[in-house]
Amino acid sequence: MPGSTRLKTFLLAIGTGAYANDTTPPAPATAAVLCRNVKLTPIDAKMVSRDIDTGAMGHLEDILVGATMAVEGEVEFAGSGTAGSVPAWGTLLRTCHMAQVVTAGADVTYNPISDDFEWANGYYYYAGKLHKLLGCRGTWSLDMNAEALPVIKYKLMGLYGGVTDAPQPAGASLNPWKKPLAVNAANTPIGRLFGQDFGFAEFSADMAVNSYHKNVPGEEEIRITDRAPVGSITIPDPDLATKNFFESLRTTEVGDLVLTHGRTAGARVGVSSDHVQVTKVDYVEREKEVWLKLDLKFTHSAAGNDDLLLKSF
Repeated sequence: MPGSTRLKTFLLAIGTGAYANDTTPPAPATAAVLCRNVKLTPIDAKMVSRDIDTGAMGHLEDILVGATMAVEGEVEFAGSGTAGSVPAWGTLLRTCHMAQVVTAGADVTYNPISDDFEWANGYYYYAGKLHKLLGCRGTWSLDMNAEALPVIKYKLMGLYGGVTDAPQPAGASLNPWKKPLAVNAANTPIGRLFGQDFGFAEFSADMAVNSYHKNVPGEEEIRITDRAPVGSITIPDPDLATKNFFESLRTTEVGDLVLTHGRTAGARVGVSSDHVQVTKVDYVEREKEVWLKLDLKFTHSAAGNDDLLLKSF
């Protein structure tokens, strides 16, 4: 029956072989994504007008020159349950130009890369239909705010793989997705910024990956061309003797950032960078207390690809 269901299932799996091939569908038992606030763009069509002269007013039909599909949403930022095991959100980060490094029994770290990008196929089941996003790539951001749940936000674009009638997939498992911990004093240790220990009320990071649909004779691909990672953090307004962030901005000082969430092995996640620059300093008030909001730019070392790291441990 048309419009009979609003049930949703999103499957995402890293691809192998020729780019965007659809020979091995994502397996429901291992590829299900526990997401919220999902927005699907079932077809993003690029059209061109013929713009020809005729003896009458009005339109002539446009011509389709390309089509993509997109999906965006949020997943909970939580540990894998076992130190050194891959977290459920790892596939999303690998799809968004992050490399996965597993240290058995210890941690799994994700760092940005500048070439050899992986891709994924996405199967989105909704409204009694299967929507295929092939060769997906995209970007991610992170929110960690006090008295809230930490979330990774993602935006993926894929080649248009078609829409077909299909029931919800059988056997979809969300067991790898662990229950998140609220960001608060009990669950979140004090953070470090520019060598000083600080609490924080809000933190955000945006990898800001630039991607586009390349569609030229001989090649159709979702291409990644750059990144421009930025963020912000709101901390208690420190005494200038403790840390003068106004001078940090004036002198273009580069420092470190380390935030850990969770206190037991397997439940911990973290974000870090050794190359943070403050680009704006402002006062904000929370509950009639003065806090300092710092806009951040995540730079990298001479070796590169260490702008901003995520970790499950």
